Amino acid sequence: MENIDLDNLDLSGIPIEDLPRYKAPNPYGYDELTLAKRELEIKAALKDFPTLDYFMVAMAWDVTNNLGEERMNEIIKNKEWDKKRTDRPKPGVYNTITID
Repeated sequence: MENIDLDNLDLSGIPIEDLPRYKAPNPYGYDELTLAKRELEIKAALKDFPTLDYFMVAMAWDVTNNLGEERMNEIIKNKEWDKKRTDRPKPGVYNTITID
């Protein structure tokens, strides 16, 4: 992609239809129908759970829809996401930050 000098950009004379439009990132390569379904389901989840962050709900949707039902059941059965993390810092004071 070429660098564009936005300070000196002259858009006069360019039809609005020819201006580039923003395209949301689509790292999983979803088709348009799946993207629409994803947005609807995320919005529905956020209505039910308004304190959750949009990006956390989107990540959960992506994980559950990309792993497949068999792998999700395996994760639930083996409690892979319930295991205690060992990489967290121990309680104490680190560089004047208190961790409880």
